[in-house]
Amino acid sequence: MRMPLLLALGLACAVMPREARAQAAATPTDGWQFNLTALIWLPSISGTTTIRGINAPTNASFTEILGKSDSVFGYMGHAEAWKDRIGIFVEPIWMKLEFKSSGAIAAKNVDNLLYTEFGLLWRAREGVYGPHARPWELDLLGGGRYTYIDPSLSFALGPTFGKSREWVDPFIGGRLRADMTERMEVSLRGDVGGFGVGSQFSWNVTGLIGYRFEMFHVPSTVFAGYRAFSQYYRSGSGRSFFKWDNLLYGPVLGLQARF
Repeated sequence: MRMPLLLALGLACAVMPREARAQAAATPTDGWQFNLTALIWLPSISGTTTIRGINAPTNASFTEILGKSDSVFGYMGHAEAWKDRIGIFVEPIWMKLEFKSSGAIAAKNVDNLLYTEFGLLWRAREGVYGPHARPWELDLLGGGRYTYIDPSLSFALGPTFGKSREWVDPFIGGRLRADMTERMEVSLRGDVGGFGVGSQFSWNVTGLIGYRFEMFHVPSTVFAGYRAFSQYYRSGSGRSFFKWDNLLYGPVLGLQARF
């Protein structure tokens, strides 16, 4: 999983006057700030899964998955806590994908996937731009990504093969957020990881556009965007060889509250 595209997850700043936002961009606020986000991901998948030496192409669009799966969305949460320029974050993702393998192997794929990201953020740069002094922020991030995958291949006239795996990848990356108008913002996040510690390599990119408003007197943001996440993991040899080399990609929708 995923992205040379997850430079992103732009999450919201509270609705306030332009002058106050510009000042906030230049001066860290006192106390803790918290961002809580609920998201859904509409994933397609492209790549190859190898179980017990059997290669199965895993190419399915969201509409193909929609017709086969009980749970077609990726369910995601994202939480951040900030103190001055330092933040911590956690992001769990769960999905279950069911589809037919393409190519010579006529098998049914059922992939149960669980990811949990965790790590630190550092506000490296911030300021304002343009004639309207719109704020922008650049955060650097690093952490780990726990992966649990439980894929299986079922053949019409044969057995079902399954092989669950779990590992943790380190990753590093960045996130850029900028106001476009009084209420609209854009953010990009990207990271790379794995480095042979867990998976051989992974990349992740997200781009979001958000609209700020107040919901029950709580500063909130609704946003839409796109995410791509790629992982290349392998282990074992011969009949025990396992490989997960897949890209998950598709639209993302979400709602954030800031306290």
